[in-house]
Amino acid sequence: MPVLRARSTYEARLFMDLNPGVACEGPEGFEAVEPGHPLYGGREPSELIDAGQWVWAAAKFAEMAARPGVDAPTGRLRLRAAMAAVLEVDKFGHPLTDAAFWTPLGRRMREEQPERFTEDAVFRAWETYNGDLSRFGVETPPDMYGPAAERRIARDRVERVWLARHGLGHPRDAGPAQSTELRHELRRLAGQDVATGFVTDTGRTAISAYNRVHGDLRAWFTGEPDERDRRLAAIADLRSAWCAREHFPEWDPDSIEEFDLPADRLPPAGPAWELVRAVRTAAGQDPETGEFVR
Repeated sequence: MPVLRARSTYEARLFMDLNPGVACEGPEGFEAVEPGHPLYGGREPSELIDAGQWVWAAAKFAEMAARPGVDAPTGRLRLRAAMAAVLEVDKFGHPLTDAAFWTPLGRRMREEQPERFTEDAVFRAWETYNGDLSRFGVETPPDMYGPAAERRIARDRVERVWLARHGLGHPRDAGPAQSTELRHELRRLAGQDVATGFVTDTGRTAISAYNRVHGDLRAWFTGEPDERDRRLAAIADLRSAWCAREHFPEWDPDSIEEFDLPADRLPPAGPAWELVRAVRTAAGQDPETGEFVR
């Protein structure tokens, strides 16, 4: 029987949790991208875990984070695992086909809860997990889904204009590019960083966004180590120059836990987010959306 090979050690561990007694190996030389920031794979969808299992696992991680007595680092890790897991569904392409569901659990999830597998549902699940991080010391925009009438009215107006622009009756009818467009518009409305959904009034989230670029490069260029290393060196040079100019101590994206830094050790928000936009450009990403453009 051939050895089952996962795209990452995170995926290998999850696969073995879902399939007790079945052996699986991670890719040779794979490195965890960031401590506390699970990464399951790069651009391609999983060949081991189907779409239904990813949605089930994401919900399970979020439920574990909500249990009484969970400390902040553990809660953050579980919610980030949920966020990463639910985004794996998008890699199968929307609308999802039968080919994205090949396990008994995955097929049962789709049969019993088909509404959870639309692109809109995946996006909203990610947003919910991201919002839940606030319970563990991560700044997120207040009242994203609360009773604030003005915010809800403005959000609904943006969505109605977007639907009319594309001739759609409901967000679930949108294609991938259209759904991304709406996601970006809603984040702009909320005053969030368009690429990550983070608030931009603190240097803490800027450090996290920088580390996200670092992780994106490792994931995106797994099979192109020379190009990956060239781009990583470029953003590291920008970080070093920025730290020297702002008199801020250098940090290691592989070891820092930015949400444990005391407030008096954080950089000013404005200059820190300028750095984020600069490193995205150097990494070959759009400075606003974080999408790779070269």
